[in-house]
Amino acid sequence: NYQNSLKIPPNMLNKIKLNLTIIQKFCEENNILLYIAFPPDKSRVYSRYMPSYIFRKKAPSPVEQVMQDTELSEKFKFIELEKPLIEASYGDELVYFRQETHWNETGAFLAYQKIMQAIQKDLKDVKPLSREDFIIEKKECCFAPYYSDKEPSFHKQNQWIPGMKKLDEKYEHFVFKSQKNIQVVYKLYLYILHEKEL
Repeated sequence: NYQNSLKIPPNMLNKIKLNLTIIQKFCEENNILLYIAFPPDKSRVYSRYMPSYIFRKKAPSPVEQVMQDTELSEKFKFIELEKPLIEASYGDELVYFRQETHWNETGAFLAYQKIMQAIQKDLKDVKPLSREDFIIEKKECCFAPYYSDKEPSFHKQNQWIPGMKKLDEKYEHFVFKSQKNIQVVYKLYLYILHEKEL
């Protein structure tokens, strides 16, 4: 919610607490550490490019309301992703695709690093991968390198959509240098919760 106009009502916040508590209980019963991260909206990371006529309240976003709730923040391990992505957005590489709303491999890898830093505090023998573990190439992305004068359109099933103009946009693409030296110590499972599930 870019405008920070949505205030989570108490009954909804209580539902979030209940659902997260159920997930936490399952994790504890199965000897699983639970970490919670919220991928930020592109509009918040690149807010400086948003139109000035879109009013933005000086109020916490829905994600901030959850992360700043005293009961939730004491009980659950939240990982902050928005601030590091905003900081990275001022660098030489884009962290989201220019023509649509998903983060690219550069942004996703930064999020991975922040998540692994949090995990490493509890599991000292976890060794996160670094950029040096990859061959990083600049490639055009087949997911969103096209645009229309009317509305965004995307590459689909290896067929160029008629009327699209090609953008000379290249993004970082990460390829493992070698998997021989990578030792699996723990298995990391990613569970994506949508708003309706919270």
